Amino acid sequence: MHKYSLKAATVAAVSFPFSVGAQGLGRFQKFNTSDAIVPVLEVQKFGPTEGGFLFLNTQTNTSTVPAIFTDDGSLVWCDDQFEHSTSVWPIGPLRPQKVRNQTLLFNWVGPVYNEGLGWGTIQVFDDSYTNIYNVTLEESFQIFDHIKHSSYMDFHESEVTDNQTILVTAVNITTADMTAVGGPGDGYVIDSQFYEIEIPSNKVVFRWSSVEHVDQIPLNHSLLPLESLISGNGTSFEHPWGYFHINSVKKYGNDYLISSRLLCSLFYIDAGGNVLWTLSGQNGGDFRLGENTRFCYQHDARIAYQDADRMTITLHDNGDTEYDNNTLTRGLSLDLDMSTKLVTVNRSLSNPTGPVFAVSQGSYQDLSDGHVLLGHGAVPVVEEYDADGNIAMLITFGTYYLQQSYRAYRYPWTGRPATPPRVVAFEGEGTDVYMSWNGATDLAEWSVYCGQPNGGGFSKQATVRWAGFETAVNIPQKCQSVQAEAVTTSGQRTNSSIVTVGKFGL
Repeated sequence: MHKYSLKAATVAAVSFPFSVGAQGLGRFQKFNTSDAIVPVLEVQKFGPTEGGFLFLNTQTNTSTVPAIFTDDGSLVWCDDQFEHSTSVWPIGPLRPQKVRNQTLLFNWVGPVYNEGLGWGTIQVFDDSYTNIYNVTLEESFQIFDHIKHSSYMDFHESEVTDNQTILVTAVNITTADMTAVGGPGDGYVIDSQFYEIEIPSNKVVFRWSSVEHVDQIPLNHSLLPLESLISGNGTSFEHPWGYFHINSVKKYGNDYLISSRLLCSLFYIDAGGNVLWTLSGQNGGDFRLGENTRFCYQHDARIAYQDADRMTITLHDNGDTEYDNNTLTRGLSLDLDMSTKLVTVNRSLSNPTGPVFAVSQGSYQDLSDGHVLLGHGAVPVVEEYDADGNIAMLITFGTYYLQQSYRAYRYPWTGRPATPPRVVAFEGEGTDVYMSWNGATDLAEWSVYCGQPNGGGFSKQATVRWAGFETAVNIPQKCQSVQAEAVTTSGQRTNSSIVTVGKFGL
């Protein structure tokens, strides 16, 4: 635990987290009641914002912590079990989704490799943050490390469908003729795949493979060079060429919209796996690109509106990648005329006073009243735009590429933790008490009870308003032990365990 001093002459509640500086790494929040270390969210608001909490998987170069925040930057919940993990990282989308009318929290965990790929499991939590089941993919895959894993789904997607199934991505190393791109005839490529899986049986009901459709999506449509920092060149199993890189999939009726980052293209797939049409951000594909509609290296493609004549697609237009990074990143909404095949801009969202150049990751979420939330992935920036395209909220949480979050979401959420509140206390000028209840979303106040050195029982010493993730209070009384009582807005009371007051700094 991280211990900090609190001195006050009278009973007072203060809002923590504690912010600590780390040169070149941004600022972080540390707590006495949790081992979690999460970034400080620097929040600027310029107008009304949508309600709900913010869901981030905050990544650094040493750890990743899935976390929920208020949009004033206060931590609500985090899974601190990954704080010191070097082998398993929760790096994919963190968000609540409905399954059979129950709102559940989905989070991917697993090993991650330099190519921006992983092999892992999707953990599913109820509103008490209990891991009620895991979504797994146990097909036969060939992967870099030659290790047998319990599940092989990649982290890029975890989308629940209206059919109560979940869409996930996966990758497999296989052989392909690479002569069209200047590679070997028996080269090695990373085959991007997606699966539709029943919940919670984990039965696969649909599978699609990019390599199995090279007749419709040729390898030479990829913009990935044979020599790059993000992929092998295809000359061996250990150095496969990752030409496709699927990073989002969403089901509409019986069809699927998928995004290929390195082809700078979207593909509409039917129930038989056939490509119905291609929207290329570079040359249009089956469409004609209108003014300012070019996009590339995009993420999180979704259909916002669809009828027989028109389709509106939203996406995070990175414009950049690790080997090509001089284009402004933006949120992009495109109208597709299905008769004329003309693509026009519906909305283009970027901050003229703080332009972003994100080489990877990112998200575009339509909110109500025309608001849009953009998460900029490799760049630690989250933006909310209003219906007129003005910035309503700007959040930064670190240094470019040293902190990041694959996607960012805003959703309503009610957390009712199964674990009890935590309390830590130290000797000070009286007794310094720190209280938190990880994941509780409706706290109103705390009561503090003091156990006397003479064994005279517990007495209430303070009642203070809830003041963020960790509420701190100094009470004049010298206590031998303390207990905290969390009180919700509805009056429900839950006690922490009784803890012995420690000597500060030990």
